Amino acid sequence: MQAIREAGHVITHSEVNIGAHGIAAPLPGWPVRAAINVVTSDPDLAERAVPHVREAAAVIGTLSDHLGTG
Repeated sequence: MQAIREAGHVITHSEVNIGAHGIAAPLPGWPVRAAINVVTSDPDLAERAVPHVREAAAVIGTLSDHLGTG
């Protein structure tokens, strides 16, 4: 878990569904554990999506201030 926290994301390959590749990034600032994720069948797309998933998580994470949860 520490390595995932330090990286700011995690990529999985066929851990839940065979042939599925997942990318997840935590939502900072939320009062509960929450994350954004993307699942694809294309492993190259999974790798290329990492910066976009991290950026989306950062933006959504800061929205918690406006949702009355932060």
